[in-house]
Amino acid sequence: MISHPYDMTNELEENINEIIANFCDGEELKWAKISEFKLKAYKNIIDYFLEDLDPKRVRVDVLRWDTENSRHNIQKRDDNKNLQMMYYKLFKNVAFRWPHGKWNFFLDENRIINRDELKRYLDKSRVNIKTIKKVNSKDNPLIQVADFFTGMSVFSKKNFKNLNQYEDPHQTRLVPLEDNDLSKKDNMRFEILIYFDKKCKDLKKGVSLKSGEGLWTPNPNNTNLNFWHYEPQVEEDKAPTK
Repeated sequence: MISHPYDMTNELEENINEIIANFCDGEELKWAKISEFKLKAYKNIIDYFLEDLDPKRVRVDVLRWDTENSRHNIQKRDDNKNLQMMYYKLFKNVAFRWPHGKWNFFLDENRIINRDELKRYLDKSRVNIKTIKKVNSKDNPLIQVADFFTGMSVFSKKNFKNLNQYEDPHQTRLVPLEDNDLSKKDNMRFEILIYFDKKCKDLKKGVSLKSGEGLWTPNPNNTNLNFWHYEPQVEEDKAPTK
C-alpha cells in the first residue's frame, strides 16, 4: 500500500509516469515481468521514494504472510476470504498511522475483493472512508509501484536461502561462484533487492534484510517503509475456511 495526502496525487503520478515512460517503453512496472530494460526504472523508483519524497508525507507498507504457518496451514482454507481479511488488516494498520481524515482507497482490479464488505470492516474500526474504488493498474502508477514493492518483499522472503548464490554483475570476484544456478530473471531481482537493501542502510530507513530472512521492518513507528511479515496473534487466529 502506498499512502499519501490527497494533494500529492498529481505530483506522485506525474513523476512515476515519467520514470516508467523513460525506461519501460509503455509496459507496466510489474515485478513478475522484470527485464534488463526495467532495472533502471526499478532503481529510479527506489531512489525517488527513498531520497526525494518527504517520509512524513508518503508511506510504503507491505504485508505478506506464510501459507504454512499456524494461521494458514488448515484444511479448506478460503484464500479469497483470507486475502480480503489481509487487505482489511493492512488498511486499518496504515490508516491509524496517519492523522484523522477521510480516506480514498484505490484497489487493483480483481474479482476477489468485495468492496462493500471491506468497507463494513473498516467502518467498524472507525476508519473514515470517502470511497473504495477498483482501478486498472495500467492507468494507476501508484498501484504499479505497490506491486513492485510487494513483489520484492515476497521474493526476498521466499528466496532468501539463495541470496548467497547471487553474484553482483558490477563487481569482480577473485573466485567465481560454483553453485550459482539462479535464473537470469532471479539474478536481476537479487540485484534490485541488494540495491534497495544498501540504500535503506545508507539512509538509515530501519529496514532489515538478513535478520528477518527477508525484508522486514522491526519498528515501523520510526520509518515510512514498513515490511510486515504477518504472524498469528493468538492460538485462535486462523484463516477463514470454506
